[in-house]
Amino acid sequence: MSKLTRTDLLSMLLYGIDRAMRPAIDQPFKDDIYWRGYRSQHRGQLKSMENAGLIETRGGGSGEAWAVRLTGAGHLRAIGGRDAQERWNRAWDGQWNLLMFDLHLAPGRLRQKLFRWLRSNHFGCLQQSVWITPDLVGGELDGILRDLGELADSVLTLRSEIASAHGKHNRPSQIAAQTWDFTRINQGYQDYLDFAGDGPPPQITPARARTWVTTEQRLWLAAVSKDPLLPAVALPADYLGQSAWRQRERLLENATPLHLALEESPTEAQGQISR
Repeated sequence: MSKLTRTDLLSMLLYGIDRAMRPAIDQPFKDDIYWRGYRSQHRGQLKSMENAGLIETRGGGSGEAWAVRLTGAGHLRAIGGRDAQERWNRAWDGQWNLLMFDLHLAPGRLRQKLFRWLRSNHFGCLQQSVWITPDLVGGELDGILRDLGELADSVLTLRSEIASAHGKHNRPSQIAAQTWDFTRINQGYQDYLDFAGDGPPPQITPARARTWVTTEQRLWLAAVSKDPLLPAVALPADYLGQSAWRQRERLLENATPLHLALEESPTEAQGQISR
């Protein structure tokens, strides 16, 4: 189950508009009569998004065309909090960051705090007490180590390639396949692809459009939230994330007609949608 507010729906729609009309801030909407009505109908939500730094608007005065676009923060929110394409294409030297520990004497709350931090930062579990990531370990770990006190000596971090039992270095994709649950990750993307393959709903009505937009966002967020978004060289051959990303880009380039999703009351727009 997923609950999305009216602002979430506006953000989602504006991302589709942003894809189709980029750079929208320099290209006012062509049907100015329609967009004046849109701006008036959703003034409160648009103002909240602007105050939150999610969108930028321009114009709209007497005789002046109105334009809007997502900011960097708004773009990230609409695509799930991380730019998957940027993450796949980032430079990487092939060195894994390993976090190893033996905390059987640590209080349960501290072990759970460490495990939550590892999962939220998309570390992979190579072994029960060995976790890895291609990225530099964040400063937040320092705070966890301070909480551990003397037990912090039981935590070791290092950078290394990972060798097999025969002394040969494994390919990054082999390490990734052994460390992250790509069966589960791919299932999330497959669920999205199955939904997106049908395209936007035919004979769009406000209710159908709202359901489609809400379900599309829920499925995408569910898929990408499980994904460590590894550098491209470390991705397994059967990984579906990039295919799902391309499908989503094609889908949202044609999302503008789903403005009908917003033509209902704010109360109705906060419903819960399940697949």
